[in-house]
Amino acid sequence: MILSIKTAPALIDAELNKTKNGDETIVDFFSKNIDIFEDVVLFGGAIRDIFLFGEINPDSDLDFVVRCDKERLKKMLASFNPVENKFGGFRFLFGQRQIDVWPLEETWAIKNGYSRKFGSVAAGRPSASMMDLLNTTLFNVDSVYYRVNKGNLICSTFFLNGIRNNILKLNLEKNPSPQGVIKRIGKMRDEKGFEVDSGISNYINNLKIKN
Repeated sequence: MILSIKTAPALIDAELNKTKNGDETIVDFFSKNIDIFEDVVLFGGAIRDIFLFGEINPDSDLDFVVRCDKERLKKMLASFNPVENKFGGFRFLFGQRQIDVWPLEETWAIKNGYSRKFGSVAAGRPSASMMDLLNTTLFNVDSVYYRVNKGNLICSTFFLNGIRNNILKLNLEKNPSPQGVIKRIGKMRDEKGFEVDSGISNYINNLKIKN
């Protein structure tokens, strides 16, 4: 099942509304706090899986990026007892679903200066935009986000081509955990059904040579 850009937003919203803490959905939670979060996007793998399979795996995490000061975000999430991960985001349970949320400037690639949407992006620059996220994913088929408060879907042509052609390519080679990449590639091939292009094969071989 491969969705179109026009039909995907409604299904993404419907899938998000299945994630509840009591009677409150994750969409409700972010929407009621939008003045604090400023902007909220669902990012990456969950959207890819909706395009591929029409749903989010019930056991999958949801990854969000927000425009919000890190300490303010931590305070907002305090009632969920969030755990800060080593890459600058916070992990917490919302009902039965695990949620990961990052302030935009704390996402690994932007913080370390590896996003280049509009020229060179300085590490942690305050003018980083959500559009910069499209260049920060490891894989082409994760280069997509859904703006929760507005209901619009933003993706790169790299994402669309990968989904339509069933080809997995590297989007950003720099990664904080290179050895974990091999495992992720195997999962994308074996569980998601993607064919792996030659660039990824070369990347794996180079990792093996270095180690």
